[in-house]
Amino acid sequence: MHTERKQTHVHMQPWTLAVIILTSSLVLAAVLAVGLPIAARHMMQRPGQEIEIRLGHVHSTQWFNFTIHSVQSLSQFEGHTAAYGHRLWLVDITQTGTFFEGVPMGTADWFLDGDDFRAHLYPHMQFMGRDDMMPEWFWLERGQSEKHLMLFEAPVAAANLTLNFLEVDVLNFVGARFYMPLH
Repeated sequence: MHTERKQTHVHMQPWTLAVIILTSSLVLAAVLAVGLPIAARHMMQRPGQEIEIRLGHVHSTQWFNFTIHSVQSLSQFEGHTAAYGHRLWLVDITQTGTFFEGVPMGTADWFLDGDDFRAHLYPHMQFMGRDDMMPEWFWLERGQSEKHLMLFEAPVAAANLTLNFLEVDVLNFVGARFYMPLH
């Protein structure tokens, strides 16, 4: 027995189809505009949390683990003398990628801060070409470890001087602030 199927065709005006597509696009845009920021906030595990860095301990961020092996206060390093009223801080750090994919890293991720500062102090750029210094930027893959030095310069009289890493995602949502008081 053979049965015939009837095919039904819906005829729409061209403007009707355009309205449906436009409406669908607007709904999708609204869902993404509201949903992505909410999802990003939930991805940051410790928004606003302050975590003190302890020398020699492994600390976990959203994207990598790190250990500060040493922090030295110096008046000069490799021929560079600190400016009058300043001192140098040499930081020895290892970072290991833990995110499911590689992430960009670099000197802009780390900074010194203090009560009297108007802006953060970032590592010296003049030593970037050295193999042991942290490059301006590099790609850190999951499971990859990188050991580097960073050299900072700060006023001797700076009150409450701290070494800092601040978790900030691609949508500029802030997670935890990792800090180490420098004395």
